Amino acid sequence: MNKKQRKILNERLGKKVMLSIGVNNYDNECFRNLNKACKDALGVFEVFSKVKNLNLNIEKSKLIVSDGTLNEGTKKNILQEIEAVTKRVSANEDLVIYFSGHGYESDGKNFIVPSDSINNEENELIEIKKIIEIIEMCECKHKLIIIDACFSGVVNSGVKGIESYNFKNLKDYLKESRSTILLSSSGRNEASYEESPSSEYSLFTTFLIEALEGKSESLKNGYLTVQSMYNYIFDNVRTICREYQGIEQRPNIAEKSNGEVILGIYDKLTLEGENDFDNNTIIQIREDEDIFNSVFKDLKIRISDSLWHDTKRTLTELIMNGFEYEKSTDIQLEISSSEITLYIYGNEFHSLERAKTTAERGLGFVNNYLMNYLNQVNAAYKYENGKNIITLIFEEEPAFFIKDICVIKLNEVGFRRYTAEDIILPSGVCKKYYYYTPKRNIAMSQVRSAVTIILDKIPKDSVLVIYDTNIIKGTISFQDYILNERILYR
Repeated sequence: MNKKQRKILNERLGKKVMLSIGVNNYDNECFRNLNKACKDALGVFEVFSKVKNLNLNIEKSKLIVSDGTLNEGTKKNILQEIEAVTKRVSANEDLVIYFSGHGYESDGKNFIVPSDSINNEENELIEIKKIIEIIEMCECKHKLIIIDACFSGVVNSGVKGIESYNFKNLKDYLKESRSTILLSSSGRNEASYEESPSSEYSLFTTFLIEALEGKSESLKNGYLTVQSMYNYIFDNVRTICREYQGIEQRPNIAEKSNGEVILGIYDKLTLEGENDFDNNTIIQIREDEDIFNSVFKDLKIRISDSLWHDTKRTLTELIMNGFEYEKSTDIQLEISSSEITLYIYGNEFHSLERAKTTAERGLGFVNNYLMNYLNQVNAAYKYENGKNIITLIFEEEPAFFIKDICVIKLNEVGFRRYTAEDIILPSGVCKKYYYYTPKRNIAMSQVRSAVTIILDKIPKDSVLVIYDTNIIKGTISFQDYILNERILYR
């Protein structure tokens, strides 16, 4: 999609106006205080603010919380703010209302619980149906209500979706589309759980934020639709609850619409304000292609899918060539926002020059890659300080969004217990450290030993992301990472 097409589609999508509500603290003994509801509301508000693909009108949007210091989540204030935001949003803008807090069900009715409710009587609560009635009076084209609360779901009414996307039919479709949608974290008779792989957010909102950030699995042909976002959230929430907790939590969607609703165009991811760009991030490459490919799943890609696919293949070929033919014992991969550099330690060996004389296989693919993307990627080579240095420079800047990649290596230790000497940490300090469990099956106690040592060695305010590459899952239990908010398990 070129710049002109993207501009037209963004104009047709329109700006979004948001009200985000989080309630942690309750005056009511019927409802315990929560830990993550205010963080949920803030996290969702921030992702709408920072990810420009979501096109938020920040000046018209608002965040309100009840967190023990502020008490903005009262019944009166919530209803007043909902009515006020429906008046602020214009006819060519979209409305998004998010709530995280307690929910309640009584006599077939579903409610959210404000902070000042005295008990669980209906007149103390806010019926979800009432919220829908208020926003349906609004003249805007699309109205989306997202509720992360127990008993918040209603029956799915279905939707007529677009069969295929292209620039011509999509811009006309967007002009005529209308919708009112309720996306809820659970069924009408189900609980909604705070416990999640995230130390910050509840289970439902963890995957909601991932989708809004442009997680590839949540997109449909480069677009984030309400339905594709819901499918991503539903699959992850249900799987975690069933496999690890033995419970049911099934996010729910109910809508009235004349087609599929598009939230944003993610063929090019753009951020606003502060973000997680590193000046450079160095990854130590091990002779394990699965781990190499797993690391790249943590990159948010801006460049086209075909270019990125071929770039990964090219890097893989250069790395394998370095290990197998150049007999290198050490290879580093350095990634910045617009460049990728390989440091292949050993004798001088000009892989790019050699590729020009290779007709097929690995280096032949490298040569074809450089020819096919001549106007998009420049390649450079030099030999310096015992290193063959190959740099790929991407013309579309920035090419990558890097999210705190810091990979931990473990020495081969057989079946004995891990010790501190077995852990090889990357240089520098990261917010997230990535540990890939060995592919061979090992005892759960050994992994727990390694994880314990890693947590002691990395900064106290950082998080350890564990990728289980074992054939048989279960090297670390769900309870291990639920009970320790510094651990994320994949």
